[in-house]
Amino acid sequence: MDRQRQDPLQPVLISLISALLTACLLVSCAGQTAPPAVPTTRAEVVSLPGASAASYTTAAVSGNAVDDPSGALASAFEAVQTARGVGLAGDARLAKLSRFIAEHVTPEGALPSQAAIDAAARHLGLVEPTPHFVVIATDAAEGVSDRLQHDIGELLSERTYSHYGGASLQRGGLTLYVAALVFRFLDLEPVPRRLEPGASITLRGRLTHAHHDPELAITEPDGHVARGVPSRGDSLGFKVPVEARGVYRVEVLGQGPQGITVVANFPVYVGEDPPARVEIAGTSGGPIDSESAALGMLELINAERAKAQLPPVELDPTLSRIATAHVDDMLEHGFVAHTSKTTGSASDRVARAGVKTSIVLENIGRGYSLREVHEGLLASPGHRGNILHALVNRVGIGARATPESGHTAYLVTELFTRVTPKLTPDADAELLRQINAQRTRLGRAPLASDDTLRALAARTAKRYFASPPAADQALMQTVRDELAHVRVPARSVGAVLTVASSMQELSELDTVLEPGLRLIGIGLTQGTREDTPEDALCAVLLLGR
Repeated sequence: MDRQRQDPLQPVLISLISALLTACLLVSCAGQTAPPAVPTTRAEVVSLPGASAASYTTAAVSGNAVDDPSGALASAFEAVQTARGVGLAGDARLAKLSRFIAEHVTPEGALPSQAAIDAAARHLGLVEPTPHFVVIATDAAEGVSDRLQHDIGELLSERTYSHYGGASLQRGGLTLYVAALVFRFLDLEPVPRRLEPGASITLRGRLTHAHHDPELAITEPDGHVARGVPSRGDSLGFKVPVEARGVYRVEVLGQGPQGITVVANFPVYVGEDPPARVEIAGTSGGPIDSESAALGMLELINAERAKAQLPPVELDPTLSRIATAHVDDMLEHGFVAHTSKTTGSASDRVARAGVKTSIVLENIGRGYSLREVHEGLLASPGHRGNILHALVNRVGIGARATPESGHTAYLVTELFTRVTPKLTPDADAELLRQINAQRTRLGRAPLASDDTLRALAARTAKRYFASPPAADQALMQTVRDELAHVRVPARSVGAVLTVASSMQELSELDTVLEPGLRLIGIGLTQGTREDTPEDALCAVLLLGR
């Protein structure tokens, strides 16, 4: 906090935007320097605010929504609502969260880490993404309410909110005023924060404000991300049994005006108590240029993939240009979302750039260090699932550093896709090995390759990418006709034609894992048609019983 500030009412305006998610479906450059080290942090462990909530709830908690003896905050909130003709609901939990912020704002005006704010919000039973805050530090008594009214009004002019809270605090000869604004897109029945093994996480409620088609993603205690079956409409109903002890991170998403949106993200503690204290980390180190920031994020992504025993992703220049352009679009037009009014969705942007791929996954994150952005994405099951997606092998990263009241904020877009590797001469043998590994895992007998079936499958697969391309139905009819004139040691033979982007996808097809199969003929080819991704794999599989 700067006592020498010429304008004692100059605000520290902080808008922490929760990262969002959308999902559709390291090559080292010569002479390139090593990725920069991520800025270090200094930490302090502090108590979380107020009593620990027993349940998460979206219903506003009664009590003082504004904890400010001067009355300046309450006056500002009332005046803004009257002037703009909006009705905000007060929530006493946001007052406690605002006081927590005021207690731990750094002398330079930086908020606590996003992880610390998230922990405090969940401790109070809040489920929605991180609120937006206005923070003002001043030693003046006059004009405070007017300035608060102005700055809260600025936030309301940019976005719509449903709930508010605030607090003031004396620190170091200055008064800190913190206003919190949040929007809830979900009416959720209470969810216990602590459960015992063998219980279930039950989510019932309704999406609101034009949001629909709820989805569920959960990070389990071992780090695995599980996804629920998406629902239609606005009703929400998920039940997830929990057996293992540990922390389950629950995320609810819904389709809204700006694409798929995180509407709730919170941890449920199974067989252990929620924490009562949190580490406050303050970022050290100066700003990093965009190229170095992207390389730093790549280093963090691949370190996380290595922990999960996944291969690294390669930095793709074309994808990075797409990701950077989206960051610039968001900064220029004042929004944080996957769907842009000018460029559309992530899939639209990728297609417009001429990139053909079967997978498009996009992460957007914001924070005051690269590590904070990365850890914020990992704390979101949907984003974590994108980072650890087994099939992606390319990433584009756009990162911009922007100054904010003496410290640096980063807005980052990560764009994950897949480029299909070229087939090797022994690809059919490798696919059979992978299929039999899957069958062994399921306790089923391995398949034997039959030369007659293999030759027929190979001939059929080659015709898939012919010019003009053969229709799938015509190819399958040809296979059936030829099967009627060949002799194989099987009671019956079934045929499958499928297009995939990886051998793994093909090895996990339900049809090749069925019990009772004995023989297989594999035909593989690779190419591109108007209706396929670049370098797609076509597999013709003849399966004998």
